Amino acid sequence: GSASLTATDLAYGDQKLDRLELAADGDLAALDFTGKAQGNYYSPFDLTAAGQLQAGDAETRVTLTQLDGTAIGRPIALGQALTILQGPTRRSLSGLDLSLGPGRLQGNFDQGVDSVQADFTFDELPLDIAEAFDPAVMLDGSLSGRARLSGPVAAPEGHMDLQVKDFEIEQDS
Repeated sequence: GSASLTATDLAYGDQKLDRLELAADGDLAALDFTGKAQGNYYSPFDLTAAGQLQAGDAETRVTLTQLDGTAIGRPIALGQALTILQGPTRRSLSGLDLSLGPGRLQGNFDQGVDSVQADFTFDELPLDIAEAFDPAVMLDGSLSGRARLSGPVAAPEGHMDLQVKDFEIEQDS
């Protein structure tokens, strides 16, 4: 089957969803979806997404094939398909490749019953995006680095390398 939904002028406090359009085609075994959203969640956004949902007895898989538009004052784009898997004994995120303005976030995460593994890299992520969530946090510069986590779920070990470039804390005048 197929379904579509359009909603306009939704609000919760200062957060506003001016327009939401969702469309789906298929069944839970293979449901193709598209969506568009415009509004203001700490800062204006205008996003388009597309993908597929596969809900089975053992696991649910969401593959996001498109995510682009503007958010947090910057262009945002998914560079490749992102897959999210949720099952009774496993959770994973694979193929993350997200551009945010001049910055980029890439990575993978996998957690089973006994072990967890994560590896994320970030390159030139703008620090001023923090202002979108808390206007009192006024930072400039960019962040690059890598974060890794692996081992048993009960006691994983992690390592993080960070580089901050052109860092400044702005002062209210």
